[in-house]
Amino acid sequence: MPARPKSLPPLSVPAEQSSEILSAIDEEVSTLTGHSASYQPSKIQSQLDSLASAARSVNQLTDQLTKDVGKIEDALGAMNLGINAHVSAPCSGLDGRKLNLVLGYTKGFAGRWCFVIGEGTKDEAWPFRSAPREFRVKVVDKIPELIDLLIRKSSDLASEMAVKAGFVKELANILSQSGPMGSKE
Repeated sequence: MPARPKSLPPLSVPAEQSSEILSAIDEEVSTLTGHSASYQPSKIQSQLDSLASAARSVNQLTDQLTKDVGKIEDALGAMNLGINAHVSAPCSGLDGRKLNLVLGYTKGFAGRWCFVIGEGTKDEAWPFRSAPREFRVKVVDKIPELIDLLIRKSSDLASEMAVKAGFVKELANILSQSGPMGSKE
C-alpha cells in the first residue's frame, strides 16, 4: 500500500494575493471538472438553508390555500348538485412554458365530488388537494368562473327536469288508468 501523503501546513498568503489565488484555483477546477469551484460546500450549505426556508414558506402557504379551497369544496358538496363542470385555465408555468390547465368540479375520486385539475394536453387529472402545487396556484382564481358555470348548468338542468317531470307524470297517469295490457278495465 502506498504511503499516505503528509498534511501540508496552512498557507499564509497576503490578503491582496488571496483573491488572485482563489481566482486561479477556480479557473483550474473549472478546466479540470467542467464545474466552477464556486460550488464549495459552504456555498451549497447556504443554498440548502435558503431552500429549506423557502420550502417551509411554500408548505405553510399551500396548506392554508388547500384548507380554504377545501371549505369551498365542502360547501358545494353539501348542496348535493350532482353536476359536472369544467373551465379552462390557460397560463404560463413557473418555468415559462405554456400550460393548458382545466379546473373542474366532478365526482370520481373515491366517489366524492371535488375540484379537479387536469392538464389539457394529457389525460391526467388530480383532486385539487393532491395536484402539483404550481397547478393549484395557477387555477385557484378560476373558482368563481367555475361556480358561475355550475349556477348556469343547475338552472338549465332544473328547467329541463321540470319539462321532463311533466312528461313522465303525464305518461304515468295514462298508464295507471290503463290495464296491464293497455286497455281500460
